[in-house]
Amino acid sequence: MTPTMKTSPNVVKFLLDGDSRIPLDAIDQKRMRQLRRHADTLGKTVPDLIHDIVEQGLARAFAEMKAQKELRNKIVKFPAS
Repeated sequence: MTPTMKTSPNVVKFLLDGDSRIPLDAIDQKRMRQLRRHADTLGKTVPDLIHDIVEQGLARAFAEMKAQKELRNKIVKFPAS
């Protein structure tokens, strides 16, 4: 198990719009600047952009799981002779 780093009591973990399920403290400054530039080009805010990315990732994951399930149903099993 990875030990957690102790923080000062006056440090608050940065969360996406108060959503405790998406902590952003692991995103480094370079990545945050990239997100900011990309959000500016799209005319969105960084939180909106991150929400969109998470939603697209979940949608893609669910689509892949559904495809795998359908593939199992399409496989024809021949009897061994």
